[in-house]
Amino acid sequence: MSGNHDGSLPREDLLEVRNVTKDYVVKSRDLLRRQTNVLRALDDVSLSLKAANTLGVVGESGSGKTTLAKIIALLETPTQGEVLFEGRKITSFDQRGVKSFRRQVQFVFQDPYSSLPARMSVATLMAEPLAIHGIGTPRERTEKAAELLERVGLDRADLSRYPHNFSGGQRQRISIARALMLQPRLLLCDEPVSALDVSIQAQILKLLLELQQDFSLSYLVISHDLRVVRFLCDDLAVMYLGRIVEQGNARSAFARPAHPYTAALIKSIPPHSVVRNQRVELSHLPGEVPSPLSRPSGCHFHPRCPLRAQLGKEDAARCEHERPALRPVTNGRTSACHFAERLLEQEEPAQGGNR
Repeated sequence: MSGNHDGSLPREDLLEVRNVTKDYVVKSRDLLRRQTNVLRALDDVSLSLKAANTLGVVGESGSGKTTLAKIIALLETPTQGEVLFEGRKITSFDQRGVKSFRRQVQFVFQDPYSSLPARMSVATLMAEPLAIHGIGTPRERTEKAAELLERVGLDRADLSRYPHNFSGGQRQRISIARALMLQPRLLLCDEPVSALDVSIQAQILKLLLELQQDFSLSYLVISHDLRVVRFLCDDLAVMYLGRIVEQGNARSAFARPAHPYTAALIKSIPPHSVVRNQRVELSHLPGEVPSPLSRPSGCHFHPRCPLRAQLGKEDAARCEHERPALRPVTNGRTSACHFAERLLEQEEPAQGGNR
């Protein structure tokens, strides 16, 4: 596991998300029946990330995980709630504070083919963040770029080349090196390896672990692939239709999930012997994720829930009509399931997805 450090002093939260809700106003395209609806992308989301740790945020498409990352990066503002970085509310920063914050928080994007400017040399695109923030001389910027390129497994001679000269894995190494130019404390990794071949994914994940140790980095990893989360993450937040449905220690969650959605995702992890060169979809659950504009009542997951099918009529009705609170259930973990304890009693340690 990453992020485990010796020492008797407790670590403070580097990042804290408190009761964040994000609504978008959606207008109907029907000219005859103009309607305005509210799409709730995030619904009372709270989580925290300790310094030098890794938090994985997982869920199917439409779960809200990318919206959450945008709010943390100050690319979106929450409708309600707040985000704290090093104990300070990021929405209260003045212009200088925002600039300083953006030095501390950097993105590593999913697609290395589109995230690097095609017409810039590696030297120019690597030095650009330092130039924007007025850091160093041109010679110092180039030297730092060369050092970081070598640290991610490339050569300083690559500074004169252009993105099209590199493979996907090499481009992602350049993207990671570029993200480190400003010496950030937090990297937001949005599907950092999903666009890469399986053989290259393992190399990039290993590199991320090494860099975390070298630079005391914190990672927030957004991924559809629980193999990635299992390899990288200390803690886990599972999202479904804008809500967190399970949260806590990742190793414990993989061993004994406390929410039926988490259990279904873990069971869908392909065995190590199965080679997948294409994007792996998370869930093999029946049906599709409902639209955020017409979310089911009660527990949003109840129409697809395998556990609900095992319940009596009265308990099943509770799932349909009563929203479950995210509550402590075991070993510091929380679950938004009325019957989490029943699931924990029947769950055997998960075998799928071993590295």
